[in-house]
Amino acid sequence: MKYILPLEKEREKYHFEISNDGKELKKSNIIPVVNDNKSNLQNGVIYVESPFQKDEYFDITEFNQKSQDKWREIIKELASKIGATKIKTTLLLEKEDSRYSNENNESTAKVSGNYKFFEGNASLNNTNTSQRKNNEQLLSSLEFEIKLKGKKQSIEEVETWIQDNKINKDKNEIFKMLLEQFKNDNLDIYKETQKIEQIITGFSEVNNTLSAIANIKSPLFSVKMQTFLNSTYKEEFRKYEKMEFKIEIHFK
Repeated sequence: MKYILPLEKEREKYHFEISNDGKELKKSNIIPVVNDNKSNLQNGVIYVESPFQKDEYFDITEFNQKSQDKWREIIKELASKIGATKIKTTLLLEKEDSRYSNENNESTAKVSGNYKFFEGNASLNNTNTSQRKNNEQLLSSLEFEIKLKGKKQSIEEVETWIQDNKINKDKNEIFKMLLEQFKNDNLDIYKETQKIEQIITGFSEVNNTLSAIANIKSPLFSVKMQTFLNSTYKEEFRKYEKMEFKIEIHFK
């Protein structure tokens, strides 16, 4: 993964590179750059390059949700351009944790949007048993269907769209397979089941990088970023460790 840290001036970049904070961040492959103010990146915030598009960056503290949203947009737009009429998805999440506690409680909650690839609601069931070493299970499923008004374009038009948006088609297996079927004029119901890491790459690596920079107190970081890193963000990443994503794309 490519990480950058925009800084305002060249001398800030130099001092950061020789500072203890800079040396620690370099171990996580975080590269300081002078901000050219053309890409609307904020100084002092670490960004991750999109797995799917060159020169498209996400704030590292928003990578999980923003990269999912971007993946969703790309797949939806490609499906429309090659003539798809409907997308059906099922998202399965399972998490197990062990911790020491004497508590005993059960709760059920309805969660909207926490585990979304597209709009929808998810059910969350949380059970804690009264044992010294508690076992916590989180189960969630999300299923929905979205209709498209797809209009099949030419191969040349689709390739131009890919090039204009700097899309890395080799980084997304679903995107790559759809494109190959389209070029071979072999479009039927497309079905795919993958683990979340295979769809949105980089979760584990970004989580490790967050852990590495959580204790960095350099004034070059934004206050917002430091506050976010020191609160609940890393826990939010761990919710995505056991996800399975099923997708069906219909063309008739």
